[in-house]
Amino acid sequence: MSNAWTVTARGGSWDGWWSGVLWALAAAGCGLALLYAAVKMPAHPWAMAGAVAGIAAALLLILHTPEWGGWICLLVVYWNASNIIHDRLHFAWTLRALLIWSWLAWLLQRWLLHRARPMRWPLWRPLLALLGVQALSTLFAAYPMAAAASLFGLLKDIAFFYLIINLLSRPRDWQRGIWALLAAGALMSVPVLFQRLSGSHFSFWGLAPQKLAGLYGAQMGYRASGSLGDPNFFAMALSALLPLAIAEGFASHRWKLKLLAWSCFGIISGAVMLTYSRASFLGIFFVGLIFLWHFRKHPAAWGIAVTGALLLLLIAPARYWQRMISLQQVTGVATLNGLQDPSLAARRNEIVIGWAMLLRHPLLGVGPGNYYLEFHRYEARAGLLSQRHRHEVHNLFMEILAETGLAGLAAFIYFLARLFGNLRSGLQRLQALQALHFAALLWGMSASIATYLFLSLFLHDAYFRHFFALLTLAALAGQLIAEQSVNPVSAAPATLPAVAQAQPA
Repeated sequence: MSNAWTVTARGGSWDGWWSGVLWALAAAGCGLALLYAAVKMPAHPWAMAGAVAGIAAALLLILHTPEWGGWICLLVVYWNASNIIHDRLHFAWTLRALLIWSWLAWLLQRWLLHRARPMRWPLWRPLLALLGVQALSTLFAAYPMAAAASLFGLLKDIAFFYLIINLLSRPRDWQRGIWALLAAGALMSVPVLFQRLSGSHFSFWGLAPQKLAGLYGAQMGYRASGSLGDPNFFAMALSALLPLAIAEGFASHRWKLKLLAWSCFGIISGAVMLTYSRASFLGIFFVGLIFLWHFRKHPAAWGIAVTGALLLLLIAPARYWQRMISLQQVTGVATLNGLQDPSLAARRNEIVIGWAMLLRHPLLGVGPGNYYLEFHRYEARAGLLSQRHRHEVHNLFMEILAETGLAGLAAFIYFLARLFGNLRSGLQRLQALQALHFAALLWGMSASIATYLFLSLFLHDAYFRHFFALLTLAALAGQLIAEQSVNPVSAAPATLPAVAQAQPA
């Protein structure tokens, strides 16, 4: 059986005069860019030239190795850097330019190296069903422009999905994609921890704003909002990364990777606590349960879980636990009609309004992106007192039902069922071949998606692209396992197992 690392023997470098011409043009382009920056920004020539040089270096790196485009795209998407750049510099093309450049670099490399690897289109049927339902719902929406914008957003997410899947062609590329997400989580978390330890309110140029809000009762406090600008969504995006850090830290046999993975876990967990998100507390508990269930036969897993719980009890601020105690209002101690916390009462009303929309439009809903715009009209239909502000429903599944109806929820469940089916069969295949490191990473990917879905019971899809980043790596893993079989003899502890070509199952 041939080793997967030698299957693409011609893919390591660009030879011949084409390479010389390409690098000469790239160098000339960088020189012109630096000259333009210095002339255009005379007040800050060195800073501007340095920024342009950094961007040029990244573009050249992607041009030479297109896989870097995939890793950088994953980092930028999860870090939410493109939105920060848009808000600060009013440049809306950061992510689109990166995606286009990565796609062109990949096509150019295929042309120069005469690669014959076919395009990958995993899960195209469920994605087509999801897209078709949203398109039909858009046709009947009360606010078609908002629905069309939502539909266009889904198209961009699908383009991102297939670009990454075609850029990252090997198991080690997939593992580095996981590390790109963990790096994004660390970059999102470090400024938040610095603010806590130093008492600073510096927002790091919009990467770590804080929100002054009620914590419990009349007590006010600062909640970390991170690069997403909202404590709850920030906590959800970070919590979904915890299983990936656990999988790498638990299964890797390289102490450096273990240390790095557990460091990411600690940093991200600390930032999650500083959001004071009640849903994220349930999310951390959920991650602990699925970790213990999957690794229940490993004594070390129980030791890690107990140690983590003790550290959580010791490190978490007192106000964190006081806020978590308010969860008793939805556990039967207080009835839904007697909720004292205004945010919990508002979320109850949002669910009621979403249900009213579903009853009115059961098949296709009120249209993608129309829940917010139709809020007041259906508020009256639901028999609720009128509120001053519109709200989004804090439940992804109710949002799908309200906006795209039963057809939309069926398409979404179809997509998830196919995805988890592929992951389950792939995990069984890897475990049978004793490829335990790769299998643990695959479990971490599945658990991350499950955590995101669990937390989506309390939040809507304002940052759905983060979910798509997780779905992309999960679909890529399923595709790699379908294309290749693991060679257990070559599975060194320090690296991912070697793989060889095989027919899809």
